[in-house]
Amino acid sequence: MERHYRVLGHLSMVYCVTFDRTGNYVLTGADDNLIKVWDAHRGLLRYTYRGHSAEVADVTVSYCNQMIASGSVDKSIRVWSLATGTTLRVFHIHTAVVARVKFLPFVDQSLRYLVSCALDCKVIFYPYDENTKHFELSKIVQFDEREVAGTKIISLCHSPSGQWVVVGDTHHYLRFFRVKREVDGGIVKFADMCAHNDRVDSLEWAHFGCRFASGSRDGIAKVWKFACGKWRSISLIVPGFEPADMHPSTLASSERSKSKYRVIGLI
Repeated sequence: MERHYRVLGHLSMVYCVTFDRTGNYVLTGADDNLIKVWDAHRGLLRYTYRGHSAEVADVTVSYCNQMIASGSVDKSIRVWSLATGTTLRVFHIHTAVVARVKFLPFVDQSLRYLVSCALDCKVIFYPYDENTKHFELSKIVQFDEREVAGTKIISLCHSPSGQWVVVGDTHHYLRFFRVKREVDGGIVKFADMCAHNDRVDSLEWAHFGCRFASGSRDGIAKVWKFACGKWRSISLIVPGFEPADMHPSTLASSERSKSKYRVIGLI
């Protein structure tokens, strides 16, 4: 493993990095409100997309490799042409910071979906036509998941087929959604489940199969599997250590005690 090059291209911190579907380009989103497209082989800047008025929180590439979508602290979601940088659509539906935005690999003839979640505790599905790239505004599906004041949705993942979408919130819960063909009922809420003893910071789906992992500040990572119509989990605990919610210091000291560990990311 060696570094090919180092590029200084943003004016502020970069938190979003992803490849396009060909692997030839790298997309970056930063706190300077900009999205940049780089040649992955030579490190040259190809495009700069401008439009957000606040920090870029997430960037995703469509499976046809013709569009990208970005979510921002300015509460908006923008859809861009990957080839030209033209803004194709702007959504101002969320009322708080957008946490995650993803194109789904789900296929129903020419119907595709973009999904987003935000700190307003909403999960929104945006249907669009794969051929025309036209978004059906009248068919946008929203789920308001705020059952307790202060709850925020902060993580999201989806299955390789796009038929399952899972989001995690700050009040320990996972929320499951099924994406079906329109003739079979479209998008439905499947279940809510108290998964951890602290906020669910990270979610990552397996490369194949109906399994995903969840991570939390309680110091526990869990692997979830769907079988017999139910989601079941096993906990992954580091041998010789105690997760944050089990450590004796939990009752005697603050949450940020150095004697605890937490799960901060999954890959």
